[in-house]
Amino acid sequence: MLDHNITFDRVVIVEQGTEYDRMSLRYGSDEQAAFALNSRGTDLGNYQKLSAVYYSNAKKVTESIQGLPVERIKIDYVPLFNWQASDIVVLIGQDGLFPNVAKSLTTQPVICVNPDPTQVSGVIMIHHPDSIKTLVRAVRDHVVNIKPVSLGKVTTNDGQELLAANDFLIGRLDHRSARYRINHQTRTENHISSGVIVATPLGSTGWIKSAMRHVDSNWLRNLGEWETETLTFFVREAFESINTQTQIRYGGVNIHNPLTIYSEMPEGGVIFSDGMFEQYITFTTGTIATFGLAKHKINYVDI
Repeated sequence: MLDHNITFDRVVIVEQGTEYDRMSLRYGSDEQAAFALNSRGTDLGNYQKLSAVYYSNAKKVTESIQGLPVERIKIDYVPLFNWQASDIVVLIGQDGLFPNVAKSLTTQPVICVNPDPTQVSGVIMIHHPDSIKTLVRAVRDHVVNIKPVSLGKVTTNDGQELLAANDFLIGRLDHRSARYRINHQTRTENHISSGVIVATPLGSTGWIKSAMRHVDSNWLRNLGEWETETLTFFVREAFESINTQTQIRYGGVNIHNPLTIYSEMPEGGVIFSDGMFEQYITFTTGTIATFGLAKHKINYVDI
């Protein structure tokens, strides 16, 4: 919930940018980008049109905000930005933008804008650019509908920690099998597997649900309430052998049902979150990872 003692005094707009932006940066010019795409049977013009729609709506959002200073930043700058509790955060991009920004926030209200409903499914990015003026005013007046979003947190015995808005993957940097000892509730097993997914409530309808398609349907029906204070884990392709077991395959993780994983990988073991391979915890032999919930929840501005 929003702190009614806070006076919001700045709007921070986070722009995800477009594929056209990234191609321009990679190739250096439209001519080079067009040449590369044409050789693959793709037209640069399509990307230019989508980019024009994105920035037209981003401009509309910026110009609609009145009465507060506005600061615009790109997604890459989010971890370095000096966030304040009095910020109103406006995200413009695809659904994956929210998880990547949420880990850098605490109590700030977050408004998720769909820049192009013809291209973005809008599961998370639910607000139309035309509605932002009204929503920002409602946030300032503390009369907006807030949906709390739980974050996952992993801590290790050597002082590393990482947050996740969608999910963690415990595995390796290469394509070899992960080796570890897993403890859930009062049970412990040695595992060789493709890794372990630990999903937040927000992430429980994404990757992990696809991976768990053969799991009992009653279990799956309980997933998906974003504010729920329970994570879900699933072991991918566990292999049974003389020294490894496969009975611990999935379950819930909360204060009453802890999940601890002990690495048995001399090198290459990692834990990363939300698909961001460049930010990971080193998870090699002797490292013990404990999974749970972050103390704070993200204030997602709902309809």
